[in-house]
Amino acid sequence: MKHAVLAATVAAVAILPVGLAAPAHASNDLHIRVDPVDWTWSGTINVGGGPTCDAGGCRDEAPLISKSFTVGPGGGLQDILVQSISAFDKPLEDRNAAVNVTITDNVFSGGGLTRKGTSLLIEVVDPLFGDMSAALIGQYGEDGSGEPTPDDIRIQYSFGEPGGVYELKFYPPMGVPSAQNVTSAADVSVDSPAGMRFPPKDTTIQPESGSALAANTRARSRAEYVTRNPERVTAMAKRFVAAPGDVINMHAYGPDQGVALARADHVRAHLLSEITRLGGDPDTYPVMVVYAGDPAHKKGVHVTIHQHAASASADTGTRTIGAGA
Repeated sequence: MKHAVLAATVAAVAILPVGLAAPAHASNDLHIRVDPVDWTWSGTINVGGGPTCDAGGCRDEAPLISKSFTVGPGGGLQDILVQSISAFDKPLEDRNAAVNVTITDNVFSGGGLTRKGTSLLIEVVDPLFGDMSAALIGQYGEDGSGEPTPDDIRIQYSFGEPGGVYELKFYPPMGVPSAQNVTSAADVSVDSPAGMRFPPKDTTIQPESGSALAANTRARSRAEYVTRNPERVTAMAKRFVAAPGDVINMHAYGPDQGVALARADHVRAHLLSEITRLGGDPDTYPVMVVYAGDPAHKKGVHVTIHQHAASASADTGTRTIGAGA
């Protein structure tokens, strides 16, 4: 950051011999960018505001700058906003400029799909001396509150200095799912233990809110379900362990969206636990869960697991794990 104190220091050493390193950056502007990959992506960037705590307590403040955007597929990395962080200087005793940056109201569409994306809250700090930095404060549901659901696209971020400018970049973990790079697939069904019913008696799921089940309800549902033919989930886990970085894309089926996504959440947790048990790192696999309705050809099937090659286009076959199989 280029405060007056720093400018005076630079001026004072300007007479030193040639070879003294110059300041790394010409400004403390932050370039906020998005890369939609091959989605059409709309959302909102907010700068300033958000959770703020001081001697008077904690509160949510309105953003100082808000900009909505829509970007199309294939455009690559695109600037949404360039903001000088010096506008958010804190008192001199702190000597740091810091600001919250949020990306929210995210909607992705492509390939006949429309999916909501998570909201991210990032704190950007620009000290008096040294480089700017950014840290993830939280990832929330699409509207910036609550927990992400299995149906949300979990937006990723990175912070760096490409080309000598500070860049905060947001991007989806995967492109539009395509049948062209499916290397394997499995249909999975699940059961509840005898005497167990879902949803729990004290939980009501409205059709319009099925994709926004409360986190505790999803956790309970995972515990209540058991996977049919678990050895086939293990077989899929082995395929993923053999191909780090491949995309896990799950389709959830059934007439009730909330129940379908809860089943998919159970299968996702089962698959990731098997990947871990077999020596894989579940964090290396982007995961996308999609509610795919109640098609006739998937009757008796609750979840389909697709394995998408990270950089391949061969379809090497399909495996089926179905009811009664």
